[in-house]
Amino acid sequence: MASEETPLLSDQIDSELEAAEELAIKQHEAVYNRFSSLQKRTIVSLISLAGLSPLLISGVFIPSIPQIARDLNTTGAVVKYVIIEAILYGKVA
Repeated sequence: MASEETPLLSDQIDSELEAAEELAIKQHEAVYNRFSSLQKRTIVSLISLAGLSPLLISGVFIPSIPQIARDLNTTGAVVKYVIIEAILYGKVA
């Protein structure tokens, strides 16, 4: 059975497919070039600092829980609960 496809048509179709693939690759790579290298580093640094903030905050407040409890005439568990809620609220907001 004879085929209607000729080598000339086959080459044209192949080149169109290659051009479409190259365009798709360029569009995909454009997503990664949206931010400059400095902007990417700044974003990662800010997110890292935000992730470390609960550790830093709790490190400041936990040693003072007994004093805060005495000043507010309550227990250390209540103060710790309030501090944890404040840290979680800060993460959500």
